[in-house]
Amino acid sequence: MGPAELHDLLAAIDGGILVDDGLDTGVLTAVTALEHWKNYLEQNRRSELYELAVRSIEDIDHEVSATLDDFLATPEMAAEYARIRRLLTPGPE
Repeated sequence: MGPAELHDLLAAIDGGILVDDGLDTGVLTAVTALEHWKNYLEQNRRSELYELAVRSIEDIDHEVSATLDDFLATPEMAAEYARIRRLLTPGPE
């Protein structure tokens, strides 16, 4: 799916949201992630990928409550960090 299709879908979602606040955090996270992905596809800015990575870490933190002293202490957080690092590390071309 390309950025134009994502733009149209996000516009439809935005038009269907009937509340200004109190939106389910899971839905909000998914919509925000789609927006970052669309922006990345349109503008090829790596910062959008980093935003996706941060949201992913926050999602895991919400589920396992990692401590600020060592946020990689939980196996779930360490696995997600390793996955993100692997995806963001350029491979040989």
